[in-house]
Amino acid sequence: MMRGLVVVLPMALTIYGVVWIVGIFDSVFGKWLVPLLPEGWYIPGMGVVIGVVLVLGVGILADYWLVRTLVTWADEMLESLPLV
Repeated sequence: MMRGLVVVLPMALTIYGVVWIVGIFDSVFGKWLVPLLPEGWYIPGMGVVIGVVLVLGVGILADYWLVRTLVTWADEMLESLPLV
């Protein structure tokens, strides 16, 4: 019984976590997308696609020199604050 639980529980938690994150992405980004699309064009799940594209875009921007410089500057400013 315990062996089965050790095998099934991590898989069930992973599936639950993925479904939960997909639901959050779709509810947040779907609300932004519905007013931009013509009526009837929105398909459930498009918010997830927009969310993934947004995360990838932020990652690409983070690789650029200017963004990296700004992040370094902000990090140095936060390190100079007491208790941070």
